[in-house]
Amino acid sequence: MVHMDFVVHGPAVTGKAYFSALDADLRPLCRDVVVPLERDTRPMSAFRGDTLFVVQNRVTAASVVTTMVSSFGVAGCS
Repeated sequence: MVHMDFVVHGPAVTGKAYFSALDADLRPLCRDVVVPLERDTRPMSAFRGDTLFVVQNRVTAASVVTTMVSSFGVAGCS
């Protein structure tokens, strides 16, 4: 699960993302591992196998859009 805590300051949006996982017996494997995010983005996340992918779009002051895709291995939350 990815949990987002957004903070809005006027037109600026900041926040933090956290990853948590349970095993098949619903025991915690890891809790609230911070997922690094850029400032002023609204990230989207997806899983494939044991990898978490995070897509972030950012619009700069010059109205240029930058898209970043990051991947994080989450097997055993190491």
